[in-house]
Amino acid sequence: MLFLFLQLALVPLLGTAPAGAAKPRFSIAGVHYYENGAVYPISGHVKETFVFAIKYQDTDGTPPKKGYPRLLIDVDGNGQFDTGDDLNLTMDPMKSDLPSYGLGVNYARQWAFDDPGTYAFGFYVLNEDNETASIGPFYGPVVLPPEHVYADPWVELGLYGLLIMVFSIIFFVLGMAQAQAMARRSRGRRRNKIM
Repeated sequence: MLFLFLQLALVPLLGTAPAGAAKPRFSIAGVHYYENGAVYPISGHVKETFVFAIKYQDTDGTPPKKGYPRLLIDVDGNGQFDTGDDLNLTMDPMKSDLPSYGLGVNYARQWAFDDPGTYAFGFYVLNEDNETASIGPFYGPVVLPPEHVYADPWVELGLYGLLIMVFSIIFFVLGMAQAQAMARRSRGRRRNKIM
């Protein structure tokens, strides 16, 4: 089942095209350096940036309407993009030169997640001829809890650790002082016996 979702697929939605016109379509081809088709990296940690990318193409050369294509992220994990918690984000062209919609234009969007989990995403477009296309859902990325970065040991130990270290030093110093006093007494006894 997952394989079907990961295949290149066009899921046309609503919209009608004039007779003989080609509908817009999405593909993952051409964005070859993205894992799982359209997201890089496929896994990472909370607050790390993930980049989502897709190729939009309309063989008639019709551009998407302003604010499209859109990246849809399923935040609640139900596999659909239907709740207020889900994200609906605009995407920008990856290159700033004049686009050729007939050949295809790559779009991308960066996003950092606040919570760990496995997400799903998809893409949706509405072009200037009011034709629509979508692709997805794709499962990913996997967002892991934040990595623990070990700080300076003084900071890691906290107040209790600091108190333990202070008392350890005090006991060490007192122990050394006691050992020196005992050594002096012992030397003094030896001197007294010799005399």
